[in-house]
Amino acid sequence: MGDFFQFDLRRDFVNLVYLPFIVATFIEIKNNRAAIFDDQLTVADRAILKRATIFLLLPLIVLVHELGHYLAALSVGATVLEFHYGPATGFVRILHDRTDSQMLWIAFAGNLVQMVIGLLSLLVSLFVRSPAMVAICVYFGLFALADTAVFYALLSALGLYGDWIEIYASADRAGVLMIGIFHVCILLLLAFLIYGDAPRQWFAKKTIPDWYEQHRILEKQAEKEPSYENLEALCVSWFRAGFPKKAEKVLDRMAVQGDRPEIRLMRARIWMSRGKVEAAARCFEELIDDESLNEKGRARLCVEAGEIMVSYRDIPAALKLFSKGVELDPLFGEAGLFKAIMLNSLNRHAEALESLPLATHPHMVWSDPSNANRVHEEAERARAALEAGSKSNGRDAESKSRRPRS
Repeated sequence: MGDFFQFDLRRDFVNLVYLPFIVATFIEIKNNRAAIFDDQLTVADRAILKRATIFLLLPLIVLVHELGHYLAALSVGATVLEFHYGPATGFVRILHDRTDSQMLWIAFAGNLVQMVIGLLSLLVSLFVRSPAMVAICVYFGLFALADTAVFYALLSALGLYGDWIEIYASADRAGVLMIGIFHVCILLLLAFLIYGDAPRQWFAKKTIPDWYEQHRILEKQAEKEPSYENLEALCVSWFRAGFPKKAEKVLDRMAVQGDRPEIRLMRARIWMSRGKVEAAARCFEELIDDESLNEKGRARLCVEAGEIMVSYRDIPAALKLFSKGVELDPLFGEAGLFKAIMLNSLNRHAEALESLPLATHPHMVWSDPSNANRVHEEAERARAALEAGSKSNGRDAESKSRRPRS
């Protein structure tokens, strides 16, 4: 038995590294179980459940996969030399003493079992009611399918993993053809489930029922009375739920009723969410440079566009927009505050302090009055950084003055 189940520290290093993540994920779920398993699934809940799929359910997928190979080998009388399993990795080493068809069956069996488990998990998601359980079944099913049909296949293509190499190199060409067709079908199914509007809407309905009920009302209102306001509410609803294409279609209907800055701003947001960054940036620039709009309105567009850029971590672009907002309307509080925040993040603390004084002006206008309280925080942050830098420079200068001269 000791020769059969092998453990190698070098080979199992990835499994040892994996263990702390398993423990951390288990603790995270335990501490947040009440919020996760309520009747609404938030973005934070989904993130936790995705981590649970990777760090808690992946070991089960790996074990089932390797057992598939092992049992297939036993079923045809092949000699199993080694069974290796860890939370993140595993393999079964088998003596190639069977026919081509039997060896193909052994190589494919682990992947087949994993795909079947994934499909069954997706099937179960159709019948459970808890939003969290729906998400778990869907994530587990998608991960099980993608893990073998995509990830393992890519590893095989790179020569790092053997299953799919052995499968497609088999001399049993008829068997390879059947497996290839099945493989393609799984890939097409994955693409449909991940990118198709119908399955994604179903998932939103099952995991965010409150959104779905409200959205149905908005759809009926927009159908009955397609006013600009009703269409705008429907557009925002689609966008916030993660359906930018649907939102853009509604936006096109809004544009028929007349071009407005709000439509162009929403279109820029949609383009950003779809990765069309350059098109979105041009749209922002056109809006901000549109002199038919008053300066206060353009300043607010600058701030809104800057916040979108921050969400995509484009700090230089965000700083440029906030600076433009200050230039257009110095009494718009968020413009100066957010500019200072960006400057502090870039370690330009002296400039950050210079942009803050206007934010304390008695006639300053705030979109969110609570942001006025953040002015002092950013000022203290900048002063502390400048003071720390000054002390550091002083110590460096003193150190240099004490060096002996040659």
